[in-house]
Amino acid sequence: MKKPPQSKTQPWLKEEIEYQGVTIGIYDYRALTIDEAILAMEHNAAVLENRGETDQRHILHVTGVTTDKKALAVCKKVAPVVEPYVYKTAVVGIPSIQHFFLNFLNSIFKLRIQAFDDLESAKEWLVLKD
Repeated sequence: MKKPPQSKTQPWLKEEIEYQGVTIGIYDYRALTIDEAILAMEHNAAVLENRGETDQRHILHVTGVTTDKKALAVCKKVAPVVEPYVYKTAVVGIPSIQHFFLNFLNSIFKLRIQAFDDLESAKEWLVLKD
């Protein structure tokens, strides 16, 4: 198993909640710099891989977070790592212009990622039976 990258401060937040009997991990990237977000993505991908559970559901809260080519490259790198473990991912707060990137990730990998404007809508989608 891969060891998660280390950070002295680990500024990202990861909270697990129960919603309608389903465990949902919430990752809060809102206050992070690009470099902190990249470290957090790599760390969280390693943690998901280490857990080994195949029905994980997550919310990525990214309101106000900017992206660059380096961050998008890391997204492409971690996507195949988490693919076997994540059932659904809801992204809250992504600008409309970045929806194309979610569609790109969904088309290349077997990821189920959908964008939402608010946490409640994201939670409702995550607990839906498909």
